[in-house]
Amino acid sequence: MHRRRSKIRFISSIFAAFAVFVGYLVVRSVLTMKDVTPKNEKVFSSDNHTFSDITYKVYNNGAKGMSLKSSEVQKVENGSLSFKKLVSNFRISENKRGTISADRTFALDEAAKQCKFIGNVKLSTDDGLSIRTDLSFVDFDKQTARGNSPVSVIQNDMELRANQYDFDLMHQIFTLIDHAEGHIKQDLINADKLIIELADIGNQSVKKVNAIGNALYKSEYYSIRATKCINYTPDNVDAYQNANLVYSRNGTNYDISANHIFGKLKANKVERAKMMGNLVIKFRDSVIYGDEGFFQGNILTVVDNVSILNPKGKIICDKAELNTTTNDMKIYNSKGMISKGISDEK
Repeated sequence: MHRRRSKIRFISSIFAAFAVFVGYLVVRSVLTMKDVTPKNEKVFSSDNHTFSDITYKVYNNGAKGMSLKSSEVQKVENGSLSFKKLVSNFRISENKRGTISADRTFALDEAAKQCKFIGNVKLSTDDGLSIRTDLSFVDFDKQTARGNSPVSVIQNDMELRANQYDFDLMHQIFTLIDHAEGHIKQDLINADKLIIELADIGNQSVKKVNAIGNALYKSEYYSIRATKCINYTPDNVDAYQNANLVYSRNGTNYDISANHIFGKLKANKVERAKMMGNLVIKFRDSVIYGDEGFFQGNILTVVDNVSILNPKGKIICDKAELNTTTNDMKIYNSKGMISKGISDEK
């Protein structure tokens, strides 16, 4: 009898010790799952290939990390990971964060720093930038995203579209390629390629625009075209190769063409401009040709090899000044017919 009781006590002590050990493992597991610290850890199991409602997290050595949350994670044949309905939060800079989501995502490396996002891709930043596309290759280390599928970009009063894109989120520069078009505030813009630098401060969405190839920028007050490129900032507009500037002043439309047109802007109006090479100015029933021209205030000046055509005749001179308020013109050192309304200044 005493021997039987000793045996029972021994078996009970074994079960108790086993229960304590299991309890220790459970507590340690829970504490480990809750304490995800920034040291290259991944919360998933490589033994089972499919999970539900888990979070996969990766951090770099500088604790500048990201989190990936997915309803399902699978390990595919090449050893990389596949996510369904993924949402990723990542840091762009000290004061800016971003979020990206997609129907399906593939981690292209073990640390998931490079990912391919497919289907209903939505990338947004906490300063209002929103990107929509169906395919995106994202490098979280370099803070870049690129893709060859149609994309739309929205921020504040800017909305742009294209068939390909390349974004540098760290430096706030993005490139739109192939039928790039849209609007910035109320201004229309399109080109074969747009390179846009976003502004950091103020109410301006755009700091600089480089429109390359068959470019057009059209505002409420003027439009400018060029076959090579247009460089635009809120203060300047610069057009190269077959440049064309059209604007209206006092009810008269002025159509100006030249090899190169540089305009100084104020409140999105052309305050002054310089036109260089093969200059042609059309207004009303007159055309002025010259090598170079200047526009400031209400005076439009053309110099070098100047010729003026209108229904009353042709004038050749060294210099012509057109008052855009009265449409009266002064010419200097003229040769040929001088029409009514035109005075010759020797």
